[in-house]
Amino acid sequence: MLYKTVVLDLIQQDRRFYRNLKRTRRLMATIDCLSQELRQSHLAWKAELQDLHPQAIPNLISSEAFEHALQEIQNRLRFVSSESEAETAQLEQAIRFIRNHS
Repeated sequence: MLYKTVVLDLIQQDRRFYRNLKRTRRLMATIDCLSQELRQSHLAWKAELQDLHPQAIPNLISSEAFEHALQEIQNRLRFVSSESEAETAQLEQAIRFIRNHS
């Protein structure tokens, strides 16, 4: 699965946020961080759904798990992209926090 491609597409949907990340040279770091978060969330959802439905088809479980993980990332991006440019330092702290706790 191309987690980075998915995250980049989500970021590009908010042009202002995307330009701000490019301008501050944080686009790649943000993509890396969020794609790792998306992957971890996908795997966690997959494990949980497999426990709940052990007889289910693995591909269906994976698809449903990815939908849940994607929704989590979309919600997070909505929150982050709505922040003003004055709060850029907070975003950098969040990225560092996620990196340190991944």
